[in-house]
Parts: sequence; structure tokens; C-alpha cells
Amino acid sequence: MQLNLKDLDFKDGKYVYTFKPIKDMDSIDLLSDCFGDLAINHLQVEKNPDATYFVPPEVYEGNLGGIFKDLGGLKMELKDKEHSDLWAQIRISAQGMLKEYHDGEFKSALAQTARQLTEQLEDGESLAKRVMTAKYYKSIISDKDKNLSSLLSQMERGFQTKVDDLDDKTTSEITQLSNSIQTSLESLEGETNSKFNQLSIGFNTSVENLAKSTNTSITQLSDLINQKVTKKEVEGIIGNSGDSIWLQVKDKVKATADGSKMSGDEILAEINMTNGLTKIKNKLIHLDGDTKMNNAFADNLLAKQFSADSLTAFSAKIANLVATYMDAYKITALDSNFVRTRWNGISSNMSADGNGLTVRHRDGTYTRIGWEGLMHYDGGTGYRTNYLTEIVTVSDLNHDSSRGYMWVDLPPVFRGKRFNARVAFNDACVWQDTSGSYNTGYMFLQRIVCYIQQDSIDYRNARVPLVGYARCWDTRQRRAVNFPVQAQVIVTY
Repeated sequence: MQLNLKDLDFKDGKYVYTFKPIKDMDSIDLLSDCFGDLAINHLQVEKNPDATYFVPPEVYEGNLGGIFKDLGGLKMELKDKEHSDLWAQIRISAQGMLKEYHDGEFKSALAQTARQLTEQLEDGESLAKRVMTAKYYKSIISDKDKNLSSLLSQMERGFQTKVDDLDDKTTSEITQLSNSIQTSLESLEGETNSKFNQLSIGFNTSVENLAKSTNTSITQLSDLINQKVTKKEVEGIIGNSGDSIWLQVKDKVKATADGSKMSGDEILAEINMTNGLTKIKNKLIHLDGDTKMNNAFADNLLAKQFSADSLTAFSAKIANLVATYMDAYKITALDSNFVRTRWNGISSNMSADGNGLTVRHRDGTYTRIGWEGLMHYDGGTGYRTNYLTEIVTVSDLNHDSSRGYMWVDLPPVFRGKRFNARVAFNDACVWQDTSGSYNTGYMFLQRIVCYIQQDSIDYRNARVPLVGYARCWDTRQRRAVNFPVQAQVIVTY
């Protein structure tokens, strides 16, 4: 309705206008021909033929009562009649509140309780979610198919970020606390990974390839730098502690079997330099070129060809001299026969003949050193082996910490002996032939495990506890599945 100010009547000190509405009205428009600003102090609409004095509107404030007095929850739904995809929903109770807004493929939600606040935004391509409590804050952003996601978690002591990419089959993670920083990058198939750990006292980095059985690691402290490269059963180590530098090539299998007992036999090659000493150890040391040695000392010297104008040999200088070819005019020794062997006269249990050197034991078995090497024979059962070596092939090995050990029984000859036992994979991928999901790309190998629990070996009954399995990740069921592997237990005494 439109009302022109010039049509107003002046009565009792105010302008009035009387009209009778013929339909519902949302507003009344006031039209004016005035130039400049128009100020209206009071405006009042009354249901009355005669205008009365202006009265300020009253505001009523009170408490809900009646049917709302015992209200346990409230649910409201708001819909746009012209747009069916546009709607909202609010739920309120004493436990908390939930608000949802929908506009086609766009959605938002807010859930709030006394202990937690959760927000979520979603469109046709991605999803964002945030969860907050008094102790931690977590947010995640991912695409619709969850092939790519980014997670951020914050706690009182620090925060953590994680990014997963199922298309590239990679995941990365960063964890930062007040006293440490940790980063990792690995393939979701579990074949390769790299890690970095940093503390106030130093840091450690490592790179691993499970498919190739290789691993490198670097550890740095204020007084030490240690580098290690592992290839299957062999480890190469370079260390520097300021006053010492050492290089080692070590047998990893023997070191693992012996546990914490370092006998030195697991070291295959070594260079150790300290103040006043340089030690070189290997099965063969090849020096190609002119070599000069001052004040040389040899405990054992093996020479294919030896030439010297003057040679003085006694126990203090050369303890043993073994030569493949030696041209000597005269050799004098303590015994005129130079070497005298009387094995048959030493003991009735020891004899020497064309078959080799034989030692007979009290239980009827015997050991012989001959062209086959060192052999052990059991005449009663016909059992024979390199003294003592046994290889046992184990199939269907699928035992982890939840199932306990798979016990491998050895031949009776090992009973009561402190033998050494090692294990090696025979076939770590048997499960590929039985899992169709692997061939279709839904199953990925996470890790393969095989080891002997050394501190639980039953020496009395000659039994070896074995743990081994192949763990895969089923992307469709989002769970880990264990499969059996084949291994060989190698026992020596």
C-alpha cells in the first residue's frame, strides 16, 4: 500500500490517515514531495477509526512452559519449496546439537557436545572434516574416492601430519614433539621406505628396500658418525668416533644367530685405525704394486715364491713358514726326519689310513677327516653328515606372535648339544599363487618375516622354534591378511 504525505489530515497535533485494508499487506510505503531530509519521530498503526496518543510497543519476555516444560529434544527441518535440493535440519538435545545444510552435492554439518566439536564440509569431489576436544585437534581433507588424503593431528605435546596417495601407492608422515622430529615416506605395498629421526643429541636416517633385502642407515651424534649398508646376509659398516676409524664387512646371519654374543667370527673383513695401530683383516689381502715394509713381523707366512739374500728365522721373527715351492740346499730341524707322524700309536680310538684320519666315539659313532672333509658317521642307523650340519625344509609356515611358534624337530643326533640354528627363506611368495586379489591389484605385500626365537631353542629335545609369515594388505576389505611361506632351517654343531 502506498500513502502520500500530502493526503494526511492534521488533527489533535498529529497527522492521521484513515483507511480500510482489503487484503494482507507486508508494508506501507510513504510518498513525499519534500526536498531535503524528512524526519518522522513516531509512526503508529492502530485498529481504530480514531487516532490515539502514541504508545511504545510492549516486549514480553518469559519462560517456555506447558508442553515445552519437559522437552527432551527438538528437531527442526527447513525446506525450500522451489528448490528441492536445498534443505536444512537441526537437532538439539541435552547431550548436544547437530546442524546439517544441503544444497545439491554441497553439504555441511556441525556436531557439538560438551566434550567435542566436529565440523564437516563435502562437495562432489572432496571432503573436509575437523574434530576438536580440549586435548587434541584433528583435521582431514580427502578426495571423494579417498585415493588422496591429508591428515593433521595436534595434541598437547606436538602434532602429526600424514598424506596417503593410493594412486601413487605412497604415504608420508611427519611427527613433531617437544623433544623429537620424525619423518617417514614409504610405499603402500611395503617394499620401500625412508625414515628420519631427530633428537637433541643427534639424528638417524634409514632407507630400506624389502624386495632387494637392502638397507642403509646413518647415525650421527656429537662424538660419533656411523654408516651401515646391508645387502641380504652381509653388512658393511663405516664408523668414526674422532679417535678411531673403522671399516667392517660382517656376516649378518651369524651375528643374528649368536645374538648379543660377539665372538668376532661374524666379522668377514675389517680395517681398524686408532692412535698407534692400524689393523687389516680379511681372508685375502691383495697388494698390487711395489710394497715396502719396515720392521715387518709375521706369525704365519705363505709364499708361492720366496727370494732373499739373507734370511734369519726363529720363533721370535717367523713362527711358521709354509711355501708352495722352496729351493733350499739344506734344511736342519730338531728332528732328523723333519716331520714324524705316528697316529696309530697315539690312541686306540684314533687311526690313520688311506681313507683319512678316523676318531671313534664311545657311543659307536665316529668322525673322519678325508677327501669329503669333516664327516660324522652313525654305523647303527646309517646316518652321515658334515659334522654336524643339517638342513630342514619347512612348508606352510604361517606363525606370528598370536599363534606362537612352529616347532621344527631335528635328527636325534643333535639332542643334548648346544647347536647353532639359522633360517633362510626358501620361497617367500607362495601366497601369490593362491591369492587372486594379488593378480588383480587389490592385494599388496606389506612385509615378510622369518626368524628363529634363539632364547627358546629346546637343545635337550633338538627342537627349533620358528616364526614366519607374509603379511599383505587387502585394499577392498581394508585389513591385513597373513599367508604362509617356505623356509630352510640350517643347523650346525
